[in-house]
Amino acid sequence: MDALIYSPCPSHPVNAGNRQMIYQIGKYMQSVGYIVHFVYCTFEGLSKEQYDQMRGQWDYFDVIVKSPSQPGHPTMGDVYAKDDWYQPDVGDFLLWKVSEFNIRLVLFNYIFQSKALELLPQHVRKLLLTHDRMSDRHKLFDLHGIQREFFYTTTEEEGAALRRADEIIAVQAGESEFFQSVCNRPVHVLRQFFPPRLDVARQSFQLRRIGFLGSNNLINSESIRTFATLFRQHQIIGLPLTLAIAGGVCDAIRDLAGNGIEIMGRVARLEDFYRSVDLVINPMMFGTGLK
Repeated sequence: MDALIYSPCPSHPVNAGNRQMIYQIGKYMQSVGYIVHFVYCTFEGLSKEQYDQMRGQWDYFDVIVKSPSQPGHPTMGDVYAKDDWYQPDVGDFLLWKVSEFNIRLVLFNYIFQSKALELLPQHVRKLLLTHDRMSDRHKLFDLHGIQREFFYTTTEEEGAALRRADEIIAVQAGESEFFQSVCNRPVHVLRQFFPPRLDVARQSFQLRRIGFLGSNNLINSESIRTFATLFRQHQIIGLPLTLAIAGGVCDAIRDLAGNGIEIMGRVARLEDFYRSVDLVINPMMFGTGLK
């Protein structure tokens, strides 16, 4: 059995939530007998190391180079239409791929290039993994005074994009209900599933290190900045308490280092990071998808 995963997000390195989900689903598909064709459009770039990692993980690995004109500009006032980020060679390549290899299942990631699904034959089962709710996403950024990031659109446009798929995958129940209401397609909730990373081995608890781990995006960086400000405002003189921050988010907040805040950067093993802290926090101010 052949299946295709299309993604504008790479599967490697597996150091962000969307990458984790794509990777875990792909490996599950392989474990139950699918030959997985992974097609990556280079929205997040592609290094030789990434290429080698992904080529080694998937049965087939193909690359579509992102057009220099993408992402496009909003064509609906200050929000994107559903196809503003679409580039035609995505649909052309997927059509060739499913025809040449007799692929019967396509897992498509995100809605903003979903026009490609309209080109695929009816016998191909088309699943769309949402990752995030894109409707009115820009309003969350505006509300918190943060520069808009990534894709955002209207409810009507998101519903039209979702209806291009046969079935929808959401990452939490609340968003599942919303997607069902706007697209009238079967919606399945598939929460992210990871191997255990945290050992509960301490016999006594002393709060000395608070830990935050996040990838490099504006929601993560602005949220931990806000938390760091509060952390310093409420520091108790003489109490040896450290806020340890790890992951790609450190690239955007290195100026916070010092005065009780440790910027660790990327860590080789998540287990080692979790063992090094007493308390893990998730201080997200807002967001869609699974936080």
